[in-house]
Amino acid sequence: MNEKVNALILTYQANLQSAKANLLNYLNNSVGVGEHPDVVGECARLVDKMEHAKGCLDILQEMFPPQEPQGE
Repeated sequence: MNEKVNALILTYQANLQSAKANLLNYLNNSVGVGEHPDVVGECARLVDKMEHAKGCLDILQEMFPPQEPQGE
C-alpha cells in the first residue's frame, strides 16, 4: 500500500481512538471534567469527530482495499 495512504489510515484510526477515549471519559467520569460545563455538547462533538474519522476510513478502505500478502 502507498505510504501516503497508510499514513492517512493511521491518522484517522488515531483520531477515532482519541475521540472514543475522550467520549468514554466524559461518560464515565463527567464529575472530573470541570472545564467543560456543556458535557453533552462536548460528547456530541466527539461523536461527530468519530463519525468523520470512520467515514474517512471507510472511503480509504473502499478505494484501497487491504491486499493479501504475496506467497513466498
